[in-house]
Amino acid sequence: MTPKSSKKAQNIYRKSKIYFSIDDENFPYKGVKGKGEATILEDKKKIMLLIEKINMKYLDHPIAKMLLDNTQNGIEGVFEITPKFFSTWDFGKA
Repeated sequence: MTPKSSKKAQNIYRKSKIYFSIDDENFPYKGVKGKGEATILEDKKKIMLLIEKINMKYLDHPIAKMLLDNTQNGIEGVFEITPKFFSTWDFGKA
């Protein structure tokens, strides 16, 4: 998810083919990167279910309420990435 007015969102609206990188900031570092297609989700029910899952990461942090409010008010956009290619890494494995 990202603000609909952000440069990232505007780029996705213009061209849905993207490169992505998702990683864990904690050691041992691991993640996934790749190429895919991004679409903005429009189904409010699906969006709110995803926001609840995302908010699990923040627990009682004030950002959880902010993300929920911003999504309900149409400020945040939730984008779904369909990977076409990806690779993973994990520095914790030998």
